[in-house]
Amino acid sequence: MAKAIYVKYENEVLKPLEKLDLKKGEEPEVIIRKKLDTVLEKYTGIFGKANVEELREIEEALYS
Repeated sequence: MAKAIYVKYENEVLKPLEKLDLKKGEEPEVIIRKKLDTVLEKYTGIFGKANVEELREIEEALYS
């Protein structure tokens, strides 16, 4: 089962912002990526203008 969640990084620990359905000692795989807004801010304007829907489609293709 795959599920995307938001976490907060504090004191070198990732803390989920919602309850997780995990058993004690379970070791799920974690993939870390920055929020799309953070990435877009960094690269805004590099390739000219693009609409938000096009960028979301690109994100979906990259991270699916």
